[in-house]
Amino acid sequence: MVDDRKSAFNWQDPGIDWEKFSSGHLVHVYDNEGFFIQTVAVFLSMALRRKEAAVLIGTEEHRASLEQWLAADGLDLGELERSGQFVCLDARETLKKFMVDGAPDKALFFKVIGSVIARAEGGWAKVRAFGEMVAVLWAEGNHEGAIALEELWNQLGKIYSFTLLCAYPKMVFNSPGEAHAFSRACLAHSTIIL
Repeated sequence: MVDDRKSAFNWQDPGIDWEKFSSGHLVHVYDNEGFFIQTVAVFLSMALRRKEAAVLIGTEEHRASLEQWLAADGLDLGELERSGQFVCLDARETLKKFMVDGAPDKALFFKVIGSVIARAEGGWAKVRAFGEMVAVLWAEGNHEGAIALEELWNQLGKIYSFTLLCAYPKMVFNSPGEAHAFSRACLAHSTIIL
């Protein structure tokens, strides 16, 4: 259920024209936590207001902040979840369902995440997903696992139609030896938002 009161967000978010991202694999590299939360909240809220599905796979802290923003924006998240239009998953718990020996297992990923996207795609015109699992892996030092997961998302995008927004805090790329891994992570995306 969407409350038709005026939105609390500025839909013309400075620097990000969400209208041109009807599909693709986007990454937001951020250094301001508040701007990051607002960016993701606008991304998800736009989907929900347009009768699109929104999938949120975030850390506990970020899920709480995003749910607070979305509720303040007049969205009835309980009703949206019951209808299947809004799906909210914990990033760490979801990772446990398909990671095997530090790497994402393709079959398990397609079973776990593929089924979420398939249900959302089956019931709604479009699907927008925000995923923070790659940032969790990167922060744990599992760069190869994060890159492999980015690539699995791309493979899933060949089967289902959705827009995926990933996010990494800029500080995770500050180590001198991470430049090559960071380049590989960026290459897995169609658009980089700084």
